[in-house]
Amino acid sequence: MHGQGGDDTYTHFVRGNSGKDVIVDSGGKDKLVLTNYKLSELTILGADTNKNGKADSVYIFLDKKATKNYVILLGALDDNTSLVKKPSTWRPGPGYIEVLLTKK
Repeated sequence: MHGQGGDDTYTHFVRGNSGKDVIVDSGGKDKLVLTNYKLSELTILGADTNKNGKADSVYIFLDKKATKNYVILLGALDDNTSLVKKPSTWRPGPGYIEVLLTKK
């Protein structure tokens, strides 16, 4: 999915078989809505998709096995963040999603 400079809302990620999705966004105040999930059920990891040793993207795994259902937020981080830092210390990049909303 490609968002542009406006405010975007990404929806229809519903528990079960959501699949593997990639979001590329470039600005605005954006929202990702995950239906029938609690925040505590998600596994959120920084990723080095451009292979420079720093976190530039975020993987949100929607299943316990962390293999079948996930959302990748490409460019969500500033590309200067250590991969071992906690999400609370991450700095936003151009594809940052400002709101992660879970609905249970």
